[in-house]
Amino acid sequence: MEAKRRKRQKTQTRKMQNFKRWLILLGAIVIVIAAVGCRNKVSSDKDDSNKGREYLLQLEQQDLDMVEAKIEDHHKKVDLKTIESGDFKTIYEDTVFMGDSITENLVFNEIVDEYNVIANMGDTVRKAMNYISVLEGIQPKNLVMLYGMNDVILFEETAEWNSIDRFKEDYKALIQEIKNKLPNTNIYVQSPLPVTYKATATNSRLTNENLKIFREAVLQICEEEGVTYVDISVLAGEDSGLHEADGIHFKREFYDKWLGYLRGFMNK
Repeated sequence: MEAKRRKRQKTQTRKMQNFKRWLILLGAIVIVIAAVGCRNKVSSDKDDSNKGREYLLQLEQQDLDMVEAKIEDHHKKVDLKTIESGDFKTIYEDTVFMGDSITENLVFNEIVDEYNVIANMGDTVRKAMNYISVLEGIQPKNLVMLYGMNDVILFEETAEWNSIDRFKEDYKALIQEIKNKLPNTNIYVQSPLPVTYKATATNSRLTNENLKIFREAVLQICEEEGVTYVDISVLAGEDSGLHEADGIHFKREFYDKWLGYLRGFMNK
């Protein structure tokens, strides 16, 4: 009997030990599950928080974009009214024009203020390099260049300008120097303008055939340098009636068309 009793106690003890082991294992499993759940919840809460912040930032950006769009729309409407009134001094108060005598006439015709123009009769792309320091002092928001007419003449008369590639190299060098000195200035490069048959009386090189070659070169320069090309040659064809008697320079009506057309590129 005693032997049976001891055997029964051992069996019960073994069962109790096994039960304790299962309890410990079960407790460990519960702890692990709880920990994973908490971590997932924290991660989920964090994700939700990040999503919330992103949403608020999106709303903020949308509001900012909406305000900027309204401001830009307002400026366009103001520009349109100003263009219609012919008040180009106000429109281009933050712009500098560089070029030859065609550009210089912006001042002579009192279309823009004198301090907005850096131009002289006979100026070329190469001569324009001399004005970089002046531009640095002004720091304009926009820079508009118009060269090519005198460059066409110089192309033949000067031995070192014996290829269109040299013209392109010098124009690119000018643009690169301006970009280096005025990184925040928007650059607009305009196409050389057409002439009438009377222009050849001034110089035999001044033909629309030669100017077309230079016009195509200017377009290539703009594409390579990543600046805005403005083809103003479409505004004043040979038969437009906008040329002066010399077939090179332009009447006041042309300038109104030119500056109104140009502003459309600046509003893009």
